[in-house]
Amino acid sequence: MFFCCFAGMFMFYCAHWQTYVSGMLRFGIIDVTEVQIFIIIMHLLAVIGGPDLWQSMIPVLNVQVKLVPAFCTVAGTVFSSVNYFQVIFTGGVGKNGSTIAVAHMTKSEMHLQDTAFIGPALLFFNQYFNSFIDEYIVLWIALVFSLFDLIRYSISVCNQIASHLHIEVFRIKTHATHSNRHYVS
Repeated sequence: MFFCCFAGMFMFYCAHWQTYVSGMLRFGIIDVTEVQIFIIIMHLLAVIGGPDLWQSMIPVLNVQVKLVPAFCTVAGTVFSSVNYFQVIFTGGVGKNGSTIAVAHMTKSEMHLQDTAFIGPALLFFNQYFNSFIDEYIVLWIALVFSLFDLIRYSISVCNQIASHLHIEVFRIKTHATHSNRHYVS
C-alpha cells in the first residue's frame, strides 16, 4: 500500500511538472485521477476485507491478491511516466524550459518554523523519548492540530484570492432595503 500511495504522489507531481513546463494541461488514458481512485478503492478493500483479503490466493492466476495492486500500479506508473517525461524533457519553451520551470518553483522558501512541522515533530519526539505519552493520544493531538492548521491555511488562501479578485468570501454583505410600498390603513 505504501508503494501504491508513493506512486500516486509521484504521478501527481509529474503531472503538475508537465503542465508547468508545457503550459498546457494534458489528459492521458491512465492519469493521476485514475491512480488516486484506484488507491482509494484499495484502501476501502483493506478496510472491508482486512489482512485476510490480501493473503488470499486468486485461483486462476495462483498469486496472492496483494500482488495485483502492485502490478497495476507499476504498469500505470510506467505508462504515464513515459508520457510525462517526454513532455517534460522536450515540451519546455526553448532549450531551457525545464530549467526555468524548476528555478521558478524553487524560488519560494519554506521556513523551518512553519506550523506544518509541529504535528510530525510531536510524533518524532514522542518516539525519540521512548513514547512517554501514549501513541494513540499523540496521534490524535497531531491530527487535530494538523487539521486546524490546514483549515487556517485554506481560509488564508481563500481570503487572499478573494482580496485579489475583489470579491467577498466567508462574508455576506447586508444591503439596506428601502421599501416603496405605502400602506393605507
